[in-house]
Amino acid sequence: MTKQIKYPMEAFALAMVLFSAGMKEAMIVGIGLIFSDVLQCVLREFSNKQYGQTISGIGAALTCGVIYVMCTLAGIIPELKQVVGFAVLGLLLVKHNETKYGAEQAETDYNAILFADAIAYGVYVLFAAIREYLAGAAVFGYELAEAPVVSTAFGKPMIALVGAGLAVALINGLLKTKSEPNAALWVCVPAILLEVPFVWNHVPELAGMAVGVVTVGVVYLTLRKKLAFADTDNHLEGIPVEMVMLGIVYMIFSLL
Repeated sequence: MTKQIKYPMEAFALAMVLFSAGMKEAMIVGIGLIFSDVLQCVLREFSNKQYGQTISGIGAALTCGVIYVMCTLAGIIPELKQVVGFAVLGLLLVKHNETKYGAEQAETDYNAILFADAIAYGVYVLFAAIREYLAGAAVFGYELAEAPVVSTAFGKPMIALVGAGLAVALINGLLKTKSEPNAALWVCVPAILLEVPFVWNHVPELAGMAVGVVTVGVVYLTLRKKLAFADTDNHLEGIPVEMVMLGIVYMIFSLL
């Protein structure tokens, strides 16, 4: 049986939703994820894999800080929602590393970590470049020849969710791995909270946002129960198929 190579699937999946509208931000966030993933492993090695909760807290804070500083140096001033997104990515990296050490892994294989992260990073950046091009006929801020289909819709969360789900499925296929049970909740729930599906205009704005979040959240949780009986490929199971499903739900509500 081919050995599965694990990578921080939840973190990369959420990053593709929140930070893939442009190739520049995707490159920065992706590098920050790889650096933070390795750094958290190093911290655990030097602490002899003790003080787990302390190291986890430090790791999450470092991830948020590293990506924030890298964005600032690149001329991107993160907004509050983006900073919250960085923090969630840090927590997802902590969850990923906690799971690895919980499996009684004797040695940290940095070659495997870097290889898996590099594959995920490459697909992530490519996905962001395609989105940016189809949304505005530009990549990394440079205008290119106009694509046959150019639409601002490619810059919206609904397309990000569908495309990210397919991108994660591609990474899983390349690395011969699959999503852990219920892992999609760690991606889709933060995505719903940070990328509000819709705002009901007949009430105050915050209440309207809450209506959008709760409505789509309930629909998502209901539909994911149906997916438990679906016969899907291992590489599509879990995070990929649930992200695609959530993206379709976003599309439906965008028409209402």
